[in-house]
Amino acid sequence: MLTITDYEVVWGEYYKHFPREFGFKKGEKFSRNLYVHDISELIEFTKQTGFCDSFVSVCTFDDEPEQGKQWNREKAIVDRIVFDLDVNVRGLIGLRIALKNVQKLVQWLIDEADTFPLLKFSGSKGFHVEVPIRPRKGSTRLLRAVGTHVAKSLNLKIVDLKVLEVARLLRLPLTIHSKTGLPCLPLDPIKILDFTVDDVIRKVKNWDYDIPYYHESDIVGVLVDFYESRQQDSFDIKILTLSRRLPATEDCFPRCMRKILSDLNAGVNVPHCARFTVASFLLSVGFSVDDIVEVFRNAPDFDLKRTRYQVEHIAGMRGRGTKYACPNCETI
Repeated sequence: MLTITDYEVVWGEYYKHFPREFGFKKGEKFSRNLYVHDISELIEFTKQTGFCDSFVSVCTFDDEPEQGKQWNREKAIVDRIVFDLDVNVRGLIGLRIALKNVQKLVQWLIDEADTFPLLKFSGSKGFHVEVPIRPRKGSTRLLRAVGTHVAKSLNLKIVDLKVLEVARLLRLPLTIHSKTGLPCLPLDPIKILDFTVDDVIRKVKNWDYDIPYYHESDIVGVLVDFYESRQQDSFDIKILTLSRRLPATEDCFPRCMRKILSDLNAGVNVPHCARFTVASFLLSVGFSVDDIVEVFRNAPDFDLKRTRYQVEHIAGMRGRGTKYACPNCETI
């Protein structure tokens, strides 16, 4: 039996940005143009449906519409790219085809796009793979171009491109699909790679959901920026050639940086000035905050929260927003 805490934990990972549109189905009637501004409101709205056939928008928006009135589609804020994968074939055959396509997409996202997606069984015959990105203005044309690009690059035959629109509502995780009686169930993207259809069915029937986790995909985000700057599709562009954040290899680093990194890896108590220098340098060559935090993990005084705060401060994400440059050789 699920508790409100289950919904708070799962939905708190799925939906970081608000407001969002809420919709629900009762019988054959579908109602929408209702708005929620946080997880608590989302739970209150969904309680009224009995946590059944409830939906939320794939986009948030820069707007404050009245309840019952349509929000302005030109103010859509995109914070994810959604892939809906299912096959219009009944039974295990269709689910097996969908699962193989999901495994292919998830493997690529983890290995090549440097991200863990939000993954869930749809409650019917397929899966939803949601790739979080840094929120930015977007349009249906943009979503469809990016989704089509990934689908064509990976030769995915069963991606439903109709879902790639700013006004689309998507089924809420941990809610019931009334036609099947099955839950829309969050699944671990790592575990799914080795799953069979029987494994999926067993988890779904037992309501054995996985706690979602993710980090935003900079590479898919760069792909979004690429298409945002163009008025037509460019499917011949290779995705990884667009990435501006792939870190340089360590053997290309200056000798002083290699020495600091070597000391950190060996657990040497490196002085503050060296820590600042290497952190600012790694940021300048494309390392993420998460990458740099891991560099300091072997330091004898390592503290995760303090280290993350300091790296984010150097990156301009804290304080006055000043991004610090790496000191030049003369200063060092």
